[in-house]
Amino acid sequence: MRRKPACGLRQDQRGTSLLELSLVAPFLFVLALGIFEFGNVLYSYHLISTGVHDAARYLARFDHSVAISISKETEAVQLALTGSINGGTPRVAGWDETHLTVDYDPPTGIPNPVDPVSGERPYRGGDTIWIVRVSTDVSTGGFGNLSFLGLGSTIDFNLSHAERQIGE
Repeated sequence: MRRKPACGLRQDQRGTSLLELSLVAPFLFVLALGIFEFGNVLYSYHLISTGVHDAARYLARFDHSVAISISKETEAVQLALTGSINGGTPRVAGWDETHLTVDYDPPTGIPNPVDPVSGERPYRGGDTIWIVRVSTDVSTGGFGNLSFLGLGSTIDFNLSHAERQIGE
């Protein structure tokens, strides 16, 4: 007596692994692509954040009672972008001088007068307390897979870091 073909097909286990893999593989591929892309975006964020902090700390080392030379601000920008005051390879592709701003908050500094009664100042430091702020506004596209994942083509980073002047 012959078995019916449908009954045999239902019990046949050959090829099920291939079928399961073909159903699951696209989801695994998109998941792996997303993990890879977000890892790259987070790494870019870390590099940009580190650069902004480095530049602000570098400028905070100089005495602001005399005007900081343009060369020191240029060195700080290069430090942010490349990790060296002499320039070099950019930390993040597409991040350049046009995306960085250096300013002082407030522009005239914070008055730090001596109290006539106690003879002490409200803050440690000289007559004026300076706060340097380095800011950036940059877009990064990662490896270009963001649009494939349905997240647009770029991610915008707006970072700022302020440091109180500590002098030399």
